[in-house]
Amino acid sequence: MTPRLADNGRRLEWVYKNKSYQDVIYRDEDLVHIPSLTSDGITGEGVIKNASASLWLSKATEDFGQKFFRQGLNAGGVIANPGKMSETAFKHLKDSFDERAKPENAHKPLILEEGMTWNKITFSPEEAQFLGTRQFQDVEIARWFNLPLRMLKMADASGLRNVEQIAIEMVQGTMLPRYVAWEQELNNKLFADPNGRETNRFCEFNVAGLLRGDSKTRADVSHIMRMDGVLNADEWRARENMNPIGGEKGAEYWGQPNLAANKSNTEEKPKDEAPKDEGDPDDEPEGGKDDKA
Repeated sequence: MTPRLADNGRRLEWVYKNKSYQDVIYRDEDLVHIPSLTSDGITGEGVIKNASASLWLSKATEDFGQKFFRQGLNAGGVIANPGKMSETAFKHLKDSFDERAKPENAHKPLILEEGMTWNKITFSPEEAQFLGTRQFQDVEIARWFNLPLRMLKMADASGLRNVEQIAIEMVQGTMLPRYVAWEQELNNKLFADPNGRETNRFCEFNVAGLLRGDSKTRADVSHIMRMDGVLNADEWRARENMNPIGGEKGAEYWGQPNLAANKSNTEEKPKDEAPKDEGDPDDEPEGGKDDKA
């Protein structure tokens, strides 16, 4: 599949060459395309391509270390010759080195001729194993794939102390960005209304089970939701993969009795009515008071 711009760059389409070597044109809206790292916003570039230098350095370090130990030449150094070396001495020296380079002859003495001296070049165990370089390359490759170091069995300084927290970091930092890219592409290509109207159909990766947190955190959150009437006992037990209680007891929702909706701000207050004129109580009706018999 090869992307190209059509209609003077206003539309993206894809060209597929079939078995008959004929070009088949697909509209971008007819394909689901999840690009990775991209420089032009259209064509994705693989992680291996972008991380080729880091991967090459890691492989070169590994190969160099293998050759270093395979040769068995532990006494690396420089030979100093006070005069001119004859061809015979050079041949003897070369044969001696070739023989000594074998692992089974690694610790045998080296015979020098014509006054030559051996100046040893030493390597510490750490330098010989290239520990710093190898550890840095592990971190570099993990960075390209956005992986937590502990998922590669390496210690890090993140401060995470248990497996549950490490798993949550893996989901949030490594998996979730890819999930979001898939959700956006699928919702846009498969479930979006062509007229722009809202729709109740959508695609979403459910990672709630992977983000449940550690046992204490889950218990605290579920307890709050239980006391506030959000969960009943059976729903809580289902979140922990436990069998339901069943009946009214398992389906009962609790609520704090001292919590109630405040309707004073939501109810419409009655409009003020004009007060009725009831007259002055001291005023007497016309004709004076009624005479009592």
